Amino acid sequence: MTDVYPVTAGLGIISYAQGAYNPAIGCISLILMILVTAILIFYTPDYDKIMSSVLKDSTKQKETTKGMV
Repeated sequence: MTDVYPVTAGLGIISYAQGAYNPAIGCISLILMILVTAILIFYTPDYDKIMSSVLKDSTKQKETTKGMV
């Protein structure tokens, strides 16, 4: 498991500590983490878009509650 966890994988790649590290698995693990991070960033919606929809919903809710009173 030390080769899969990104921090210890990086330490294994630079041979920080002697042990049962496999640099190839460490590199693969880090590349996969970079890819997952890139995918998450790519598919995360824009902050302004989210906030504008939240503000629109809150103003619509206020208008409907005013009409009911």
